[in-house]
Amino acid sequence: MPISHEILSVPRILFLGAGASKFFGKMLMGEFVSHFRESHPFQGTGLLDAMCAKSEDLEFLLEELESIRSKDYLDSVINTGTPEAPRREAKWKETNALVQEAGTLVDLLKKDIYLHYRSINNTEKLSAAYMPLLRQFSRDAREHVIFTTNYDPAIEDLVSEQETFRIIDGFAHNARSHHYVWTRSEFDDFKPDPELTSVVLFKLHGSTSWFRNKGRITKGHPVFAGDDAEYKQVLIYPAM
Repeated sequence: MPISHEILSVPRILFLGAGASKFFGKMLMGEFVSHFRESHPFQGTGLLDAMCAKSEDLEFLLEELESIRSKDYLDSVINTGTPEAPRREAKWKETNALVQEAGTLVDLLKKDIYLHYRSINNTEKLSAAYMPLLRQFSRDAREHVIFTTNYDPAIEDLVSEQETFRIIDGFAHNARSHHYVWTRSEFDDFKPDPELTSVVLFKLHGSTSWFRNKGRITKGHPVFAGDDAEYKQVLIYPAM
C-alpha cells in the first residue's frame, strides 16, 4: 500500500539537516570533533590525533574507526608459554593496540553523539524558529510534511507545545504492550484531522528516543542503552 495521498499531495515539504539544530545549541560535525577531543584527552597510540590531522570530520572518524575495529583478526593472541603453563600474548602488539583503541574511541564517540543530541535545552526558541514558517505553509494546506536527518527531538518538542497540533511519526500506541510501536500504516492510512494541524514527521536517521527490541521499533525516553543486549538504539550514525 502506498503512502497516503494526503501526505503525497502537500504543496510544500520541509527538509531539515544538521544546520537546522545549530540555532538550538547543537554542534555541527567539525565542532563536535573539536569538543570530543577536548573532553577526552586520549593518549594511547595517537590514533585519534593522526586521523584528525588528515580530516577533523565526524563522518570520516566514524568510518575509519569502524573499519579498523572490524579487522578483529589483527587482535589475535598466541600462546608463548607451555601447555602446562599457558601464556597468552598479542600476536601483533602494535596492531592489536590500534584495533582495541579504535573500538574504545568509536564507542565513546557514539555515546557522546547520543548524549549531545538527545534533547533540546532552548525549547523557547522552537516556536520562534519554526512557527512563522509553518503559518506561511498553512495558507495552502493544514498538513505539514517534514523530513529530517537529525536525531534530536526539536520537531516533537515543538508540536507538544502547540495545543492545535498533532504529530504523525510512524508510531501507534499498542494497548497490549503499553508501548508506542512503529508501523508503516500510520503513514499509509493517514487522514487529516478536521480540528488539528497535522505534522507528518519522517526521521530518516532514527531518533534518540527510538529503540529496537524483539524485532520491533519502539519509542520511549531518550536513555542511552550502551551495550544493553535487549535494547538497541535506532540511529544511523554519519557515513554508516
